[in-house]
Amino acid sequence: MGSTRLPGKVLRPLCDSTVLGYVIDRCKQCRSIDEIIVATSDMPADDAIVNYLQGYDVPVFRGSEKDVLRRYVQAAEKHGVRDIVRVTADCPLIDPDIVDEVVDLYLSERCDYAYIEGYPRGMGEAEVVFLEALHRTMKITSEEETTYREHVITYVIKHPNLFRVVVKRAPEELTLPDSRVCVDEEADLDVIRHVAEKFFPRKNFATEEVIEFLRENPEIRHLNINVRQKKF
Repeated sequence: MGSTRLPGKVLRPLCDSTVLGYVIDRCKQCRSIDEIIVATSDMPADDAIVNYLQGYDVPVFRGSEKDVLRRYVQAAEKHGVRDIVRVTADCPLIDPDIVDEVVDLYLSERCDYAYIEGYPRGMGEAEVVFLEALHRTMKITSEEETTYREHVITYVIKHPNLFRVVVKRAPEELTLPDSRVCVDEEADLDVIRHVAEKFFPRKNFATEEVIEFLRENPEIRHLNINVRQKKF
């Protein structure tokens, strides 16, 4: 709820749900996921998330706001999770098929981390990481190294000499360069609402369908053309 660019963004309305609710509903379509856990902070502002999720059959874990790495590790340990699929709550159009594809890659490669790059930002933003890799990251880094503690996977990705990192490229026909369907600013949410309303009440639409819709409607695709992804 403490987003600086779009406060409260995860509970912003989206069709008959919210941004967070949409993420959960899309993830429930994944064949490879055993359990969905919402890992939020212990800040008072995030009480709203806990209250909202009383309407969902998903467990909630609360931990440090800034040390997100520790929050992930603690949530995984509490729920007996060894292999973590990381999906951020600002990607309501996450594609369940892509999530399953990344999980298959992770399992087949027996790696510490797997990701498929190139899909539209916000639809393919699923990563799979081995809990032991995060344990090692916590031992190596300190809380003062905020880049590594706030951005859970960053240390693993930047140290392929220490971890087995596998990154695959998405098929060219399923890429949409310079487009984004994740929520950082109001303009992003405008684009996502257009997409969600196009397919409503369906929530099982695929990346191919979204790409086709955005290519046919460049005026919608370009609503958030000036939004820039944060660098860290």
